[in-house]
Formats: sequence, C-alpha cells, structure tokens
Amino acid sequence: MASNGEMNQVMVDDNLSKVAAGMKAINISLPEPSRYMPGSEGAPQGGSTVELHALEATSEAFALSAERGANIARAETVYAYDESIDKYMCLEGEAYLTSHALIRIDKNDYMPTSKVCLGFYTKSSHLAMAGNGGITHCGNTVAAYRESYTKEKAGLITAFAQGPSIVLVDGPIQAGTYDLTVLDMEGHFARNSITPVFVVKNSDSDTVIKSDRALSDKYHSDLHWAHKTLKEGERSTFFSYQDISNKRITKIGRAHV
Repeated sequence: MASNGEMNQVMVDDNLSKVAAGMKAINISLPEPSRYMPGSEGAPQGGSTVELHALEATSEAFALSAERGANIARAETVYAYDESIDKYMCLEGEAYLTSHALIRIDKNDYMPTSKVCLGFYTKSSHLAMAGNGGITHCGNTVAAYRESYTKEKAGLITAFAQGPSIVLVDGPIQAGTYDLTVLDMEGHFARNSITPVFVVKNSDSDTVIKSDRALSDKYHSDLHWAHKTLKEGERSTFFSYQDISNKRITKIGRAHV
C-alpha cells in the first residue's frame, strides 16, 4: 500500500502478499517467534577506517537542562521512530515480520503512522526459485534482513517526517555497510530542515573507547564507559566522526547521554 504523506494510517508493504505466497509455495511452517533487536551482527564493515575525535574532555560530564529541553520540545514539531520485530527461525531459512512506526507528537495528541513488512531469507537458491519471487536468496540471512530493514526504516521516515522538525530515531547513525542508506536519509533531513537525533540502547559499540587507549583498557563498551562516567541528567562530550574510506561519512556529531 502506497503512502499519501498523511499521518495517522497503517500500511502494509506492497511485497507482503508476495512473500506470504512464496512461503506458502515452498510449504514453510513457522515456529513461535522470538523478539529481535537489530544489532551489529551480520553487518560486514567493509574495511572502513574510522576516526573519532573528542570535542570536549572525555573525562568530564556535562549537565543537561530539563527545562530547556521541554521548551524546545514545546516550540518544535517532534517526530519519534521505533520498530517491533518478530524473528522466525525454521529449517528452510528465517522470516522477519517488522512493524515500523513513526509518531508525530502534537500539542494535545499523538499522530501515529505504521508500516508492516514481511521478508523470508534463505541460503537455498532452489527454495528461492520455487518461491516465485517472494523469497530472498542470500549468503547471510541476518545481513540481508538488516539491509532491507534499514531501507524500510529510512523510507518511512523520509515519506512522512516534514520539516522544520526534530526526529528522534531509534537506532545508530552508523550501521556498517548500510551507512549510505542512512546518509541518504540524512540528506533528506538537511534539505527539509529536519534535525535528527539517533538514540542507541542495548548496544555493544566500542567506537568511542577504541579511540582512546586509556578508555579501551578500562571499559568493555561505549555504554559501559558512559554508565560509569555519567550520572542521571548528564551527557558526555560530543565527538566528531569520520570514515576515512568514505568521505561522505564525515564530521557527524555524536553524544552519549
């Protein structure tokens, strides 16, 4: 189902019925699903070289102002994105049912829009051919899903988020091989006066601590460092990020809160 750009609707991806028909054609019987959270697994990094530079002292914490944040939220149009993913693992491959959601936070109400997508991924070319175009053949099922997921996510946000506004996005600003899809979304933001804020939780990222030997010797991950360094209501330094192998991915500010 195509969008018309208006909020407050539920859409079903155009390929969902085709995927369901393909699964039926190869007689897929799905087990009970497990809740899936996109992480770094299955996403090859493509040999990228990352440089991270602290713009302030990494040993310091900086106080946040709840009052200032509330004033900005009241003055600006704010959107928030999140998703829910069910993963089905069976003998023939893996299925992912994803509900992407974008909410516009109005003064007196919430205006939601959701899109439901389905994909089945297998390493068997025979099954993919028998699925009549509804089955995705790939060498890495998790990586193939992550690529589809990133494109679906970017597609929903760019179709409905209008500027000037702030968009809170669940998920990292960088995602290995799929950085370019995120950067295309960033280009849309820049052209439409949209300020994105990428929120990461439950992450095993070590990009920050690897930029400083003193931090990498002491901490397991970026979140471990932030948890031990910050108190409630504080943020860390901001960092500038540059991918040496891809000049499009450069000078992106990041912060752990």
